[in-house]
Amino acid sequence: MKIDLLAPEVRANPYPVYEYLRREKPAAEVAEGMWALSRAEDIVAALKDTKTFSNAGFRATVAPDWMDDNLVSETLFLMDPPQHGKYRQVLGRAFGKKLTTRMADAASRSAEQVCSTLPVGRPFDFVAEFSQAYVSRVMAELLDLDDTVRAKLHDYTVAQVLITPARLEPERELWVKQQVLEMQDHLASALAEQRRKRSNPLLVEIIDARIDGEPLSDDEIVGFLALLV
Repeated sequence: MKIDLLAPEVRANPYPVYEYLRREKPAAEVAEGMWALSRAEDIVAALKDTKTFSNAGFRATVAPDWMDDNLVSETLFLMDPPQHGKYRQVLGRAFGKKLTTRMADAASRSAEQVCSTLPVGRPFDFVAEFSQAYVSRVMAELLDLDDTVRAKLHDYTVAQVLITPARLEPERELWVKQQVLEMQDHLASALAEQRRKRSNPLLVEIIDARIDGEPLSDDEIVGFLALLV
């Protein structure tokens, strides 16, 4: 019997399920072709044996049969060595000292902007009224996304979380597909603009990167950016 770790009731309180898995099913099938290990010693062994235990199993989660096109499935998130290491080096160079400084500046400005909108003298929901807006502002500034796209980042994140092998209601599936494809289109447009303008250090570094002498494809870059936001 498969155990859906992304089911709403499990996500609300996963700890009893984790305890059950460690005790009764230390290796449990959680999706078609994807298994979860729950004991520490087994996890350590699996991390050291990528020939037997592959990250590609996550594809069943981010690109199930009902999901038409999700470029996150083309990122290093689903790669094994040595391919994973090659892509990780590229992204490590992209997130160098200059970008770290830029991110710190963006984070500070974004925090000030969001804090200026918070209510004074009454309680507020920190996650809904600060965290979501704050992260969206930082990501939008980092990738030079306009306010229209920034306003949609939260819905896109929600849509990605809802992607699981389990089918959703038809209307909900349609909404998820629309959010994912729309955000990928926005990111592809941002990438195309940076190929012309070359003004964003992060995107230019990734555009110029080479793996085995070849540049990353647009789908690979957009998939990474989609994972980032």
